[in-house]
Amino acid sequence: MPAYKSTSNTQLRRQYLKNKQTEPPSSRLKTKKPESEKYSVKNTDRELLLTPSNKKTAKCQKSRLFLVWILLMLGLLGLTINLFYIQILRGKALQQQAKLQQTEESIPFVPRRPIVDRNGNTLAIDKIAYTLYAHPKIFNRSKQEVAYQLSTILE
Repeated sequence: MPAYKSTSNTQLRRQYLKNKQTEPPSSRLKTKKPESEKYSVKNTDRELLLTPSNKKTAKCQKSRLFLVWILLMLGLLGLTINLFYIQILRGKALQQQAKLQQTEESIPFVPRRPIVDRNGNTLAIDKIAYTLYAHPKIFNRSKQEVAYQLSTILE
């Protein structure tokens, strides 16, 4: 049986780095690398530098990243479906409901009974009272003209 020499990943990494450092500078400068490849690591370099535990960690990180991406896409899909449902399918009904909420129909004035004391004297009664106000900057007319126009309404 042939005897195989076992080498660990650490020894392989050291040997690889040693060989890389001892290469003559002329062999490294023979071809110019494009900018995109200048700082990239080759797949063979990655394989030699990764230990089994690092490979497992890298695989775990990739699966986590993929899971987060899937969750984000599902969330975006859910928001899109909800937007379609609200705006397209229920749009007209929601517009009518908004109009009903924004317009108010007031109940006509129904007077209550007067409040009296024990002797029958009236303490308080319901009486219609109107409030009128006008902002002076809105009217560009004289005070007499505005007073005349308002007096016709108040009579």
